[in-house]
Amino acid sequence: MGLIREPEGVDFIIEPHEVTEQDDLAMLAFIAACKNRKTEQQRKVNKMKQSLKQVSTAL
Repeated sequence: MGLIREPEGVDFIIEPHEVTEQDDLAMLAFIAACKNRKTEQQRKVNKMKQSLKQVSTAL
């Protein structure tokens, strides 16, 4: 983890707490959704690259 610098006039207070099973599942679902979104975006990019490659070879 990195160092978090506090802005002037702001105090960060972190209270310790236990991570519940529900919180854990919510974090796992969020991570999975982010990975799926990234994969879908990469597929779109790859499709565009492939179509551009086909157009350039046709010329």
